[in-house]
Amino acid sequence: MTATTSQAPPHADDVWQIVADVWESMLGLPAVRADRAFELHGALTASVQLSGDWDCLVTVTLPRSTAVDVTRVMLQLEDSDEVSEADVADAVGEVVNVVGGNVKALLAGRTSLGLPKVAFEWAPVHAQLLCRTGVEWPGHVARVGVWRLQSIADHELNEGDRR
Repeated sequence: MTATTSQAPPHADDVWQIVADVWESMLGLPAVRADRAFELHGALTASVQLSGDWDCLVTVTLPRSTAVDVTRVMLQLEDSDEVSEADVADAVGEVVNVVGGNVKALLAGRTSLGLPKVAFEWAPVHAQLLCRTGVEWPGHVARVGVWRLQSIADHELNEGDRR
């Protein structure tokens, strides 16, 4: 069986603690928990997949200006320094990778962490939302979500039920 159904999914409070720790340690930024909405048009979505006993996707969605500022902080760039899309993809990909690795540590069983992916657009996830938390810091906002992906075994069971 691919998904462990008896184990509780990660809780939003646990994911929030991971986000707060990552923002402090990687970005040196004070993070405040928030659920403030922001414009998704032009937002970036970084994701990393967890596979094994748990099949889920961890996402970080943030406005492009926030992604650029996160990149500046991580790469220690000045406001006048140019930031390329490759720099943004690397920086935001690393953020989602660290968050995903910490979410993986919350899950019992055997689960592996995939490689981060960054979409330079808002990328809707077609999966069951397990939990989501928002984070804001002066002038910026982002959302972190954990989504349960339907495993191949679950999909085959559902297909069998329809026949």
